[in-house]
Amino acid sequence: MADCKDDITMAIVPHAGAAAGTFTCFAPLIAGAKTVMLEEFTPKRALELIEKEKAAAIGVLPTHLVRMLEADYKKYDLDKLRTWIRLSPDELKQVAAALKIF
Repeated sequence: MADCKDDITMAIVPHAGAAAGTFTCFAPLIAGAKTVMLEEFTPKRALELIEKEKAAAIGVLPTHLVRMLEADYKKYDLDKLRTWIRLSPDELKQVAAALKIF
C-alpha cells in the first residue's frame, strides 16, 4: 500500500508483536490512514466490519482467514479489500483458489 492515506486498514490479528498487526495498525496511523480494530474475532463480525468500513487491507492469522472463508463470505461486499497481510505462499494459493483469483 504505497499511498495508503485514504485507505482503511483493519487489524484482526493479535497485536502483541505480530507483523500483521504492525502493518495494519501502526504503519497506517503513521501515514495518516484510518485503522479499525476488531475487539473480538468472529467470522461474521469480521466480515461485517470489513464491508461496513470498506477496508482495503486486513491483518489476519491463517485461522482467521480460513474461518472467514468457511462463513458465508460471498454475501458481503468485499470489493475494496485488496491486501491480506500474514499469509504464507501456500496459504495465499489456497485463498486465491477459494476466491477464484490469480
